[in-house]
Amino acid sequence: SHIDKNERNEGKGVFWIYAATAGKDVQSILNVLLKPGDSVYFTRFGSVDEMPWVSAFEEWEGVSVEEGVSSVGQGNLERGLEMGMKSGVRVVVCGSLYLVAELYRMKRLI
Repeated sequence: SHIDKNERNEGKGVFWIYAATAGKDVQSILNVLLKPGDSVYFTRFGSVDEMPWVSAFEEWEGVSVEEGVSSVGQGNLERGLEMGMKSGVRVVVCGSLYLVAELYRMKRLI
């Protein structure tokens, strides 16, 4: 993947800020995404305009990460960004385009 080829420099991990839509197979996705040395922060996205049937995955207690991956908490996107920026490694926001849209709104990019 792009991350494996370009972002895992000098043996450093990646700080993932991850959210998903309810109903996704989050465990399977994380098993592919996360590698030893990575950290993951779980978050959620807010309500989606004109799409009340869309909701965020919230059952993080039942999700496990592989050995060598650090689960650093869960909470709002802003806190995840603060933690990620302090980590000293590449920060990747992923898992849901709804989460990315929230990031754009937060940073006033849209």
